[in-house]
Amino acid sequence: MLWESTDPAEALTKRFGFADAVSAVGWMGETLWDTWAIAVDDCERLVISDGNVLAWITSDDRRLIAKWSVFPRLFRRLADTATLTMWLQASGIPVAAPVPARDGRLRVELNNVSLGVSPIIDGDLLDVGDPAQVTEAGQMLATLHDTLADYPHRIDGGRST
Repeated sequence: MLWESTDPAEALTKRFGFADAVSAVGWMGETLWDTWAIAVDDCERLVISDGNVLAWITSDDRRLIAKWSVFPRLFRRLADTATLTMWLQASGIPVAAPVPARDGRLRVELNNVSLGVSPIIDGDLLDVGDPAQVTEAGQMLATLHDTLADYPHRIDGGRST
């Protein structure tokens, strides 16, 4: 559980309809194979946050995160954010861009569930004692802000910045 002191097994059943974690991982594995052609070799952990689940998975030595949501009110925002992230990557910003499904969709809606997959990007925490790292991080943040100012689409019906 993320940010909650709720029993995870109970939340998995009540919020998502799975009898247990094995069932959730089984559903996810079948869905990722059918929709993305991703074979799940291992699921390291599931994390529940409100109506969302994050699953850390391995597929053919790739580390990925599958995120699904059961809150339809979030589906448009999730899809818009995935589109923005792909646009940022195409603009040269180093982001964990979503893995497109077989049909090219970045988020897939199936039976009142919105699902997306992104790579896990390895990295280290910023060393605030290293002026070169701090400068580089600040420059990248400024580049991100400048790039976002040029984003031509809206997020969830609102402004993109």
